[in-house]
Amino acid sequence: MRTRLAQLPPAGPPMGGMPPMGDPMGGGMPPMGGAPPGPPPPPPRPAIPGPLKSVGEILYDFNIEEYIALHPDKDDEEIAADVWEAYGGMPNGVADLNKVGQRTSKDAQRPPEDVDADNKNTEDTKWVRLLAGDNISDTTSIDEIIGLMKSMTYGTIKKFRTPPAPPGGGMGMGMPPMAETVNKMEREAMVEAAREDYLSFKKMMRKLR
Repeated sequence: MRTRLAQLPPAGPPMGGMPPMGDPMGGGMPPMGGAPPGPPPPPPRPAIPGPLKSVGEILYDFNIEEYIALHPDKDDEEIAADVWEAYGGMPNGVADLNKVGQRTSKDAQRPPEDVDADNKNTEDTKWVRLLAGDNISDTTSIDEIIGLMKSMTYGTIKKFRTPPAPPGGGMGMGMPPMAETVNKMEREAMVEAAREDYLSFKKMMRKLR
């Protein structure tokens, strides 16, 4: 609860020629009043209109950071498998040759509303967003995605919730621990906290719209 401070009249001329507090024209602090305006809603996340031709584009299209934050129960390999299979890979690490891309360079010229509609229609068949004739193994491999998840998961955790610095400074100099030293239990706890923060953020954004 905000405590409203009563403004006292200035006792004599201000010291050093400085204007009294509460005088915004003089560069002082603005008068305390209502709550400050909330942050503007984030801009919509643009979709990739053309074919997905790199593992980076695939992970962006999958919205990997949100997926990591919302699935604290999954480890790096499980998340990588979900990405792999969403774009036409099979659980054994081999691509399904029947699941090939359909997009061409001409698709990159589509207006955003057409791209959004296409993405909604292909939510369960994401492999069609790949380059026409390509399957997932032409772009990446399950091993590459797993390797990226091992570093990206930790980076996403730090983005949503940076762990506190060790007490007294210590050898860590206030930096979060390296990814290799974060064990599974610590990771799950941090991702769960990140998930809660993310859901709270989305709830706040909905109220501001």
